[in-house]
Amino acid sequence: MEKNVIFYNRFVTIDELIEFIGAADIYITPYLNEAQITSGTLAYTMGAGKAVISTPYWYAEELLAEGRGVITPFKDSDALAKQVINLLDNEAERHAMRKRAYLFGRKMIWSEVAQKYMESFERARSERRHFIPAASKFTHKDKHLRELPPIKLDHFIILTDDTGIFQHALFTVPNYAHGYTTDDNARALLVANLLEQLGIKTVKDLTYRYLAFLGYAFNDQTGRFRNFMDYQRRWLEDTGSEHSLGRSLLALGTWLRHSNTAVQSNTAGWLYEQTLPAILATTSPRAWAFSLIGIYEYLQKFAGDRRANNVRDELAQRIFTLYKQNSSKKWRWFEQELSYCNPVLSQALILSGVSMKDKKCLKQVSTRLPGSQIFNIQKRDILFR
Repeated sequence: MEKNVIFYNRFVTIDELIEFIGAADIYITPYLNEAQITSGTLAYTMGAGKAVISTPYWYAEELLAEGRGVITPFKDSDALAKQVINLLDNEAERHAMRKRAYLFGRKMIWSEVAQKYMESFERARSERRHFIPAASKFTHKDKHLRELPPIKLDHFIILTDDTGIFQHALFTVPNYAHGYTTDDNARALLVANLLEQLGIKTVKDLTYRYLAFLGYAFNDQTGRFRNFMDYQRRWLEDTGSEHSLGRSLLALGTWLRHSNTAVQSNTAGWLYEQTLPAILATTSPRAWAFSLIGIYEYLQKFAGDRRANNVRDELAQRIFTLYKQNSSKKWRWFEQELSYCNPVLSQALILSGVSMKDKKCLKQVSTRLPGSQIFNIQKRDILFR
């Protein structure tokens, strides 16, 4: 096969992806980490009824069960090659697998998914209408419209142990099997910081754990954070995702603005100083956006930090360049599609425009983003939670 393989070392458009999948006899999805809960291309391939060979990450194990595909071990190229040859040599087996995959994929089309949503809503409404607690008291919604319920931290505290906050739970019980992530501990640090600003002092001890986790996650060999850690406190990688780096810079920048604890501020400041340059080597727009929001917070207290200002200017220009490259009169957005955490792109650019002296790029965006009032609110301290 080596004379008939072409590598496309780039992200392809959705039209190209569909064309490639349609032309394929066998689709291979060789992820190296089992903690992969979704794969858009695998879903497309199942819907197209293709034979699939995959490593045993979680999503693939679920979709390819019962003969809908073939699972091979991680990092075992010989086993992968053996399965490819077997499917190419056994046309009947390959077509049977394709049919099973296609029939299973019918359950994933939008009309079927929408129907399942409706069934869930109907079932929930039917079940819940008979289980209203006797002590419940209903008030007219307008009477207490502006009142918020008291904050309950039970689950937040239960999910946190001496190491940090767990990545997942089984309903209300921590799930040890999935361990911890830097990504989640950065979020927890940010939440704890916001709770302290509300005067909730019971979270103070938790902030030490989350900050300590980020400190332990820092890899001085790479200048980046590790991300995945198992329950035995063993790191599963040397360098974490760009997303986890951005989240960490957001949490640290926010913490440094609002913390009045010298010891914690010294630790957070050192981590921030060590990891901020690494964001310039990343390619994820959302990692840039998270970092920009953190830089905005940080500069509210340390406005003279030249490096932070330079990083902000560079990342803001990158995001604005994305906007110029992808936007049109009918599509006023930074990318050609919507993904996760979409609002942070706008939030990051607005906050950067508030603090940057050169607002030329923001003026152009403000005329194209519908309903934009960027320069009417630039004097305010805005941070969309």
